[in-house]
Parts: sequence; structure tokens; C-alpha cells
Amino acid sequence: MQPSVSNFLETADFIGAKLCRDAMWAGQRCNWFGVPVTAVQRSVASEAQGICGPDLYSGTSGIAIFLARLFAATGEKIFRMTAEAAIRQALSRLDHFPPDTRVDFYKGLTGVAYSLFETAESCGIEKFNEMGLLIMEDVAGDDSFNDCSDPATVPALLRMHQRYQTDFLLQLATKCGDELRNRSGVNAASAMLELFGATGEKNFRQTAEAILLSDPVETTTDDSQTGRAYLRAFELLGDDNYAARAREVTKTVRSRIQSLTDDVDFSLPRGLAAAADLLLEAGRVLGEDDWRRTAERVGNWGIERYSKDDLPWPCGSTNGWDAPSFMHGLAGIGYFYLRLHDSVAVPSVVFGL
Repeated sequence: MQPSVSNFLETADFIGAKLCRDAMWAGQRCNWFGVPVTAVQRSVASEAQGICGPDLYSGTSGIAIFLARLFAATGEKIFRMTAEAAIRQALSRLDHFPPDTRVDFYKGLTGVAYSLFETAESCGIEKFNEMGLLIMEDVAGDDSFNDCSDPATVPALLRMHQRYQTDFLLQLATKCGDELRNRSGVNAASAMLELFGATGEKNFRQTAEAILLSDPVETTTDDSQTGRAYLRAFELLGDDNYAARAREVTKTVRSRIQSLTDDVDFSLPRGLAAAADLLLEAGRVLGEDDWRRTAERVGNWGIERYSKDDLPWPCGSTNGWDAPSFMHGLAGIGYFYLRLHDSVAVPSVVFGL
């Protein structure tokens, strides 16, 4: 008998409790051990474990987002306390971001600010809003900024601008978009689409459509990201051609997960969670309930295979470790289960990888 949909929140709760149990505390801050670190010695690559950094992708900022959202869903104070401690750890390491990644969402300060806003909203900690805006003001005022290497930075900035209606965030997003304009790939197209939606500037739309309507599509990523780009194009532009393309890609992704096996990656960037998250979005945008049910099937399979017997979740590590991080670890898997529980209240943060 398959678990019911209500068990998705229970699974997220179980993962959150495990993260809280494993946190290493120092005063009002906490961190985690277990992030895969690759080292190369004498041309031989080996994988070890390390402490989380401050970033969203594999650091404490990402873990804080999951735990804050989990607190909002459950009201369990331990999740709020640990989320706050995790983001405080990130704040203590702001000077450790390399100059060329400071503006980036997944690996830079924009991700830390986004986590502060998420934690403020989910946990009711208003001062984190002020801290997040101060960080972004510092990033926007950095005269050394001359490149934006992460297309996900644009939709993240626009989401923050929509929430706080702060003009400099829109200006920074536009500046990043200008830096990305000459890039190919669906993630750059998605960034251009979001800028068109926010500004109405036709050149952003033209750049996006030049990529999305090419045959074959210029892509630097997998089908999950391509499907997301088509879905967003349909939402923003209302062109049924994009809906048809989104359906085609989603059907392809769905066919790949019809036969689940034990040897899988469950993480958000390239794993089953990424594929199922696309199905959730496609079901919402195109009104296909069957696609959501397939995403739920993935979640139920994960519960039966890993959560039920407390087995390690496959997170992309070659050694099969339970990494704590967001994009390649337990926090991201837990966030996926929160999305399964309530995909309206818990928005996707897989903007483009």
C-alpha cells in the first residue's frame, strides 16, 4: 500500500529533524559536516567530506531556507531555531565569497540575502529583511562588478523585487540580464523572459525567443530546465506553441521516471527531485493532474525506498553519503517533499543550473 499524500509533510519533518540532530553548534550559530569535497592529487580525483560553506547551493543558507519553510508548515520551534542559527553562520562568512561570485544566486551573496528574506517571512524575524537588503545594497554598489555568471540570479532578484518593491533590485537584475544577453542556453533564455515580464522591454523577449525557438533548442542543461523555460514562456507570453513544447518535454521526462530503480540520484539539480519538480510545475501551469500524480509517485517511492527504513538518500555523492546541503543533499530533498505537500505555499527555487 502506497503512503498517502499527507505523508509528504511527515517525510519533510523527518528529514528536518535529522538535520537538526546533526547540526554542530557554536553559540548562536550552527553548521554541518558532510558536504562532498573533491580533491585532485597526482592527477587522481578523490572525494572527502567537509564543513558547509555560507552559500545557498551547498552551504548553510540553503539549509536555512528548508528549515524555515518547514517551521512555517509545522510550527516546530526547533526548526526555527536551527534555521536562524544556520543563517547566522552564513552571515559570519560574508567576507569569504570570491569577488567573481558575489552577485551569484547559488554560490554568492544574492543567495544569502534570499535565504534571509525566506527566513524572515517563514519565521517572523523582521530584522533579517533589513540584513538582506543591506547585503544586496552592498552588492549593487560594488564598482568592481562586471559579470554575472549565474542566470538564476536574475529570477531570484526579480522575486525579491516583487516582494519588497525596491527599485535597486530591479536595476541589478537588469544589469545582470545585460551581462547574460550574449549567452546561449535555456537558463539564459529563462532569465531574459523574467526580465521581459518585469520590465516589458522587447529586446529581452527577442533574446529569449531566439533561443527557445531555435531547432534544436540551444541548451546547456537537461530536459527539466528546458521544460521549465517553455512553461514560463507560455505563462508570460500566452503562446500555445510554448505549451505544446512544454508538454512534449514533460512527457519525455515523465517517461524516464516510469521505471524507478534503486541506483538513482534523488537530488534537486539533476536527480529525481528535479524531474518530479518539473512535473509539479507542468501540472500547475497546464492543468494536468496526472503529471502531479506522477510527481507524487516519485515522492512515495522515495518514502518506501529510503525514508521508511531510514536509509541514506542518494544525493549525487559518489560515496553515497547523506549530504546535508540544499542542491545536493537532504535539505533540498526535504524541500521537495514540502513542495509535494503544498506546491502553492512552497515555491520552486530551481531557477536554472
